[in-house]
Amino acid sequence: MGRAGVLLRLGFACLVAAAPPARSQQLQVERRLVHPGGVSITLKHIEARRDTIVLFATVGNPTDRAVSLDRAGSTAIEDGAHRTHRLNPPLDNPELRLPPHAQANASLVFVGPLAPGERELTLSINRGVGTADNPYDDAPAFEATLPLDGLKGSAAGNIVGHPDGVMLDVSRLAAAGSGCLASLVATNGSDRTIVLNQNRSLVLSDDRGALAPLAAPADNTELVVPAGSRLDAELLFDCRALSGAGEVTLATNRGTAGTADNPYETLPVFSLRLPVEQLPEGTALPQRSQAAVLPIARSSLTEVAAAATAGGSPSAAPGVTGATGTASAAATSAAPRPTGAKPAAEPEASAEREAKEPPKTATQLEATLHASHGYHGLQVVLPADALFGSARDTLDTAADPTLANVAALIAALHPREVIVAGHTDSNGSEADNLSLSKARAEAVAAWLETHVEKRRPRFVEDGYGRTRPVAPNHKADGSDNPEGRAQNRRIEITLRR
Repeated sequence: MGRAGVLLRLGFACLVAAAPPARSQQLQVERRLVHPGGVSITLKHIEARRDTIVLFATVGNPTDRAVSLDRAGSTAIEDGAHRTHRLNPPLDNPELRLPPHAQANASLVFVGPLAPGERELTLSINRGVGTADNPYDDAPAFEATLPLDGLKGSAAGNIVGHPDGVMLDVSRLAAAGSGCLASLVATNGSDRTIVLNQNRSLVLSDDRGALAPLAAPADNTELVVPAGSRLDAELLFDCRALSGAGEVTLATNRGTAGTADNPYETLPVFSLRLPVEQLPEGTALPQRSQAAVLPIARSSLTEVAAAATAGGSPSAAPGVTGATGTASAAATSAAPRPTGAKPAAEPEASAEREAKEPPKTATQLEATLHASHGYHGLQVVLPADALFGSARDTLDTAADPTLANVAALIAALHPREVIVAGHTDSNGSEADNLSLSKARAEAVAAWLETHVEKRRPRFVEDGYGRTRPVAPNHKADGSDNPEGRAQNRRIEITLRR
């Protein structure tokens, strides 16, 4: 559930002849946005795909400093119903950093389909993080309303949205005999794993409150959707308890700790009223549910040319004329280079010397701790087994070097708040796991608070027990999954500025 949502699409290709995938729709935009510092974004066209909205643009940075277009996951699109489409950033350049005096082609991928009948979209870049008027800002803020001028929505039917960027799109609900069948496409553009069926909580219900439970897929019983991935599933419900009325309610994460309005949610709650199509008598439904996880397309930022400057002063990016942003011949002939690509290797002696030295800079510490940038802030995930060993909630001395690096990173970045969250696997009772996760979070927070030098931030610790897994606790055949359980036993530390 930082980065920027999940989409569910319900259809029934197994009941009728499957229609070919809808082709993406494009709309010319011809819009140029310029920041007082000289950074410019020339929007070229919008493309509505089955599960995403894509903006194609040219970005120019004539300034003397690198700039970010997605600081802390703050770039998103909002539609007329206030549904949020979060940016799916490139893995090697999550903040979309552009070097000084550079120009790049951008493909900005926002997760979630365009709803039918939408007339306009609001694009926000670095919203709430950068500024719109400070010429020295390295996270320039832009906002623009983009009319759609007849661009057709790519969604299949009814759409509801969640503040964390999750969306639910339902195209059809059908019933035959005692069963109901739904086909789901769930896309997760957030910076964390989303769960849709925790503790068998994805159900259908009628006006009397009777429930139709889901016969979950054996290889993904909780319908886990990793960050940056898409879940395609055909789900079978036992509808014998329902009254047979013309409408039922589809609910996700019903009765769990999930919410319908928490922007940091990993258990999004939806409740959607749907009509039921009664299929002809004798129609055979599949005998079991099925699900598959696929990656979602990611944004890209490819440098094509240097942006001109005069005496160190910002100037317009070369090759940008009027509103279309046509690249110059030099820019076209330049070999594209992904801005997230690693620089040429340093001499071997220098590399060896750096490997021997302890990390000192914030950048080195982030790399050492495998930190990731999301819309919640900078996040470090530490295996609980490495911190606590076989102890329940007492830190092992072997954890000191790792925690010392975290403390050094906190001291270097001066965050306003540090959130320490504990998580467990599914072994044991829910109460025991909740208590253990809180105790471990408190132990880590206490260690960091006593070892952070200089100005200390506010520490907040909490435990979520087994409610937010990032991997399956069991294999498809129901046997134990040691690797998945180990991933779920973790401490998440988030630095908020």
